[in-house]
Amino acid sequence: FSPASLFALGEPGVWFDPSDLTTLFTDPAGTTPVTTPGQTVGLMLDKSQGLALGAELVANGTFDTDLSGWTAGTAGSWSAQRLQITNDGSGAGTPNVRQLISTVAGEWYRITFNWDSGSHGNPFFSIGTAPGGNDVFAYTQLGAGTGTRTAHFRATTTTTYINLGVWAGTLSTVAYFDNVTVKAIPGNHATQATIAARPTYSIEPVGGRRNLLTFSEDQSNAIWLSAANSGAPTRGTLSTDRPDGTTGTVNTLAFPTVAASGFSFLYQQGGSLVGAPITYSVWLRVASGTGTVYLNVEDAAAAPTAANSFGSPALSLTTTWQRFTLTGTRTSGTGNAIAAIGFDTRVAAGQTNGAALTVQVFGAQLETGSTATAYQRVTTQHDVTEAGVASVGYLYFDGVNDAMATSTITPGIDKAQVFAGVRKVSDATIGMPAEFSPVAFSNNGAFFLIAGEVTSNGYRYGFASRGTVFAYPGTISTAFNAPNTSVLTGLGDIAGDLATIRVNGTQVAQATTDQGAGNYLAYPLYLGGRAGTSLFFTGHIYSLVVRFGANLDAPTITSTETWVAGKTGIVI
Repeated sequence: FSPASLFALGEPGVWFDPSDLTTLFTDPAGTTPVTTPGQTVGLMLDKSQGLALGAELVANGTFDTDLSGWTAGTAGSWSAQRLQITNDGSGAGTPNVRQLISTVAGEWYRITFNWDSGSHGNPFFSIGTAPGGNDVFAYTQLGAGTGTRTAHFRATTTTTYINLGVWAGTLSTVAYFDNVTVKAIPGNHATQATIAARPTYSIEPVGGRRNLLTFSEDQSNAIWLSAANSGAPTRGTLSTDRPDGTTGTVNTLAFPTVAASGFSFLYQQGGSLVGAPITYSVWLRVASGTGTVYLNVEDAAAAPTAANSFGSPALSLTTTWQRFTLTGTRTSGTGNAIAAIGFDTRVAAGQTNGAALTVQVFGAQLETGSTATAYQRVTTQHDVTEAGVASVGYLYFDGVNDAMATSTITPGIDKAQVFAGVRKVSDATIGMPAEFSPVAFSNNGAFFLIAGEVTSNGYRYGFASRGTVFAYPGTISTAFNAPNTSVLTGLGDIAGDLATIRVNGTQVAQATTDQGAGNYLAYPLYLGGRAGTSLFFTGHIYSLVVRFGANLDAPTITSTETWVAGKTGIVI
């Protein structure tokens, strides 16, 4: 099964798949692909129409024999099957060569071309609604060298100018262009122009993240703090064999000699975690020296000391890697659990000091439960992997201002189906993973998918639909408290007076009240927040499929939910 089948008859909607890196770009113009977890996303392509490119719109983009089809101005010329542009002093920002193409207002297009800066060193391109204009795509300097440039733009009129030129520079110097192509890329693609408001591409293992630490293999990172009354440990790194069977970087901690009742800890906060068992594990081995090492978890608001921690007995380290674990339960209710690697004198009766000791460290993990599970490598919160386990990709929305929006979608039908793989991280506020229209509560022909709504029965998910009258399912009896990962399905039928919410393949609520009349109307689809200005969602979106079309049968709904569950890393 593939969601593509839901759009086989050209049904309007979207299919967003953050695990497909070919659809993610760091900028809304789509010039720079996302390649690494932690990069923010300015453009996400919609796969509902197959990402199949339309017909070629540029005439003579290969310049095989001449410049026919192009307005060459005073500086354009043909040279060895390329467009040559000579700086004739016409001024920066004034294109020397352009072509008018026919476009459809509101539709998306992809432009690709080769460039060679030649002796000039700084060619440029722009796209506008007038000759030399840049109101559709801003003047972009390409710099020195050669390369291929790809960009995406949304047309605003039926006629669009492709402008190629050279920026200010030495007179009579030249640059070259070739293989210019522009084709439509159908779909309702999502963008975010503001850098600080873009969601973040992230990965995690199937089954989700368990390791609550970050930089789990990098104790040199500043997130690892020191607590000491006898001197902080000195951090270092070396390349050596590791306990996972590979060779690579591990950390070293050189603990100083500590006085009687002294201590020297390296630690990291891992969350509140009050009232349930938690387990801390880490691989250690001796590098040099002798001394006593402990694992500690802080049980108060302060950094770990002998007085406020529950800890392990003295660890018997050898020159061979060993995975040590510590399990306990926080009771203070204050501050955050702090996982610590420590060196102190608090256990041995009559001990007066501890000699200096250097240990090698690998794979720190703090997790809920009373058993150390398979280790997960956490580079940052956006980059979590586990050996032998497939990864799933998602967009992380921070609950502060992260949001995206599509161009206007015009359904022309009164039925909609929404499938979303989400993880809500917080129930502190109401969040909108997806909303069709700026305010679905009051806009006719609209819907929303909600997460983290506070009700008298706890936190819930919900789906609302509106023709000319708003309809919202009754209270969900089961509380899906954060953190929670689920596949959500919203089914809207204005004429049928149905608004249904399903969670993990099971219907949990349905409204059959009158929704009035009409179809779903022409609006953008907003992701991560209401109109990009409020009700920001805190959590992950693994997949989002929105289809405007005839009601789906039960097997198709189930197949779609199962597919989304696979992208979400859960089984339903």
